[in-house]
Amino acid sequence: AYKDEIYVAHLLTSEEKRRRDYERYMIDPERGDRISYVHLTRPHFKPFGIDVMFDLKSRDWMLKAMRRMVFLRKLFPAWHREEKEYRDWYIDLVDRFDYDCEERYRAYVRVFQLPEEVRGYREVIWPKMRAAYQMAEFLLDGEGQAPAIDTYLSIEPVAEQV
Repeated sequence: AYKDEIYVAHLLTSEEKRRRDYERYMIDPERGDRISYVHLTRPHFKPFGIDVMFDLKSRDWMLKAMRRMVFLRKLFPAWHREEKEYRDWYIDLVDRFDYDCEERYRAYVRVFQLPEEVRGYREVIWPKMRAAYQMAEFLLDGEGQAPAIDTYLSIEPVAEQV
């Protein structure tokens, strides 16, 4: 899954989150306690190939409106293209899962763990996705070069390069 602005709006305004926050911060409405949200968001859209990105202090009412704008996903099919390609690449890897020895099996297990390290938002996640592609190629095909661990991923390669 990838988190576009619609999904993030849903997560930030979900009743489940509110219940969790009330419990976590011991909010009791009967005592007069209240919780007020101001979310610092950074929407990113690419209408007609033009990058539109800005910082926004969004309120719940704005996010509740945004989470209903599912039509934007069809209107802007290139929106979050990189994340969709990464998701599809991973699904394809799972579909092609094949091993003929224990070493190959362990390599696939390591590759299937890569998404655990690929998290963040746009500028943070994109280099991690590139490192995951590179690491998977290194682990499965023995080709390419393992990315520097301290660069993007914390998963170490199966074999040390000398």
